[in-house]
Amino acid sequence: MRYDLRTMLISVEFKGARVDYRNSGAFIPLYTRQNTLVWLPWGLRRQDNHLQFHVGSTVTDHTIKAGAWAALKPLPVRLAVDRFTILDRYRRTHAFYVEDGTAMRGVLVTYRDERRVYVLTEPSMPQHKELGAYWPKFRSLIDGRAVRYG
Repeated sequence: MRYDLRTMLISVEFKGARVDYRNSGAFIPLYTRQNTLVWLPWGLRRQDNHLQFHVGSTVTDHTIKAGAWAALKPLPVRLAVDRFTILDRYRRTHAFYVEDGTAMRGVLVTYRDERRVYVLTEPSMPQHKELGAYWPKFRSLIDGRAVRYG
């Protein structure tokens, strides 16, 4: 069986609170534009059985850019994550700290009055290929706020 990171990012931690995506009712912390911390439902588990949201904890940046999520009005968000855990192809866990001065990126999607957040991913760099095909996307920060490039 082949595994890739799109479905293998399994948990995040923020200030000591650990959230496991595989648990029912998992919420992920993020910062609003006003820099307020909120917790919103994280992705969609297969057993949640929702017709509009995509199953999984992550979304690839190329599917967002291609418009595959356009009906769900995707908005970029800054996730409040200090550490994250992934499963490799051998089902071993690996924990990583988010580097100081960076923030994990996410996507907020909406269907009617329901909102969910997915971790934004991009193709893995060579040093992470062993762990999965995709890796969380990060953005540089200044004084706790995202730096926009370009």
